Amino acid sequence: MALVEVRNLTKVYRVGRVETPAVQGVTFEVREGEFTALAGPSGSGKTTLLNLIGGLDIPTAGEVTVAGVHLNRLSLNQLADFRLWNLGFVFQTYNLIEVLTALENVEFPLLLQGVSARERRRRAQEALEQVGLGEFLHRRPQELSGGQQQRVAVARALVTRPRLVLADEPTANLDTETGLRLIHLMERLNRDLGVTFLFSTHDPKVIEAAHRVIRLRDGRIVEDTARSS
Repeated sequence: MALVEVRNLTKVYRVGRVETPAVQGVTFEVREGEFTALAGPSGSGKTTLLNLIGGLDIPTAGEVTVAGVHLNRLSLNQLADFRLWNLGFVFQTYNLIEVLTALENVEFPLLLQGVSARERRRRAQEALEQVGLGEFLHRRPQELSGGQQQRVAVARALVTRPRLVLADEPTANLDTETGLRLIHLMERLNRDLGVTFLFSTHDPKVIEAAHRVIRLRDGRIVEDTARSS
């Protein structure tokens, strides 16, 4: 059974009488344990597609199923609960809370889940150690480099033990070397922890690191290839 099923997915943005199609009739599946890149130039529909799969946006037509749950059938409150318990998100702008330490940022989704303080602290520390930041627990975002902040964001995405991590251009604000290190870190976590990753990128070097590449153009899939082992 596929972890993600996308069927004839379409998203059209309307401003007045002007309609702009962002995703057009997209169909594909992602199986458990995959490490897949959505690739394409700016405006190809990558971010919109990730937002639809993550329940952050509502499709105009078509259907998204994640872990057997039809997202189209959920209310906004139900979508928020589903995201909290099943999905992890990594954004290109990090989205860390500036007044919180790295440890507190990673703890935050566990707080929303109602996890006890002691268990929150243990799991957040473990997640930061997994991404190589065990010595930076008490530093705030402004005291960390861009690459370190993005690793905090990865730890936060993983701490709830999600079925799926969605990463939107996670290397966009990083230099090439730091970006590749982040992708290789995500690849190791995928291999060692079995977490499914679906991320967007337009960086050729990052695309080369993906196990599977789904290429988009003008909101449509134009190529879907798996890297031979």
